[in-house]
Amino acid sequence: MTSLQGVTAPELFTSEMWQDTRTIMAPDGVLVVNFGGDLESSMSRAAIRTLVHGFRQTGGNCRAFREFPKPKNWASGEIDFANVVVFCQKDRGPIRFRGPVEQDYLKSLVRNQSLVLKNEIELPVYLRDREEKPDKGNEPRIIDDSNLHRIRKQAAEGAAEHWELMNEVLDWSVWANW
Repeated sequence: MTSLQGVTAPELFTSEMWQDTRTIMAPDGVLVVNFGGDLESSMSRAAIRTLVHGFRQTGGNCRAFREFPKPKNWASGEIDFANVVVFCQKDRGPIRFRGPVEQDYLKSLVRNQSLVLKNEIELPVYLRDREEKPDKGNEPRIIDDSNLHRIRKQAAEGAAEHWELMNEVLDWSVWANW
């Protein structure tokens, strides 16, 4: 899982990184990125925007799914921490998935629940200008090598928040033994 909140090196989220990755992909290749973070934070939005923009501007396409739907009682301004999987391909054609078959489940309840497409994220929300939530002047819309110094600083600041949330998911002793 990747996150800009102190878990993964910000260099892995730059437009240059995605351009290089796209260059070495096979023509029919698919990139899958597992991302965890607050989808309302400007850094998470910039990371997703950079990935999707990088593929779409060069003729590719992306789709993204979150593990669970946004809570019904969620209010604007609240944290929306989610585990997201983004699929990107070099071809602009639609990304299609076949339906799961019994052999895919391997008698696993987790696979039974997770191999069904649901909770798709509307990626245009991340690509368009957000008049209702403009990015602050010091937060880049696209992450590239020229603004990594700001990204590193913000990632370090977000690390404590990220692990505070993770400690709510599992007790600190579990993480210590991991």
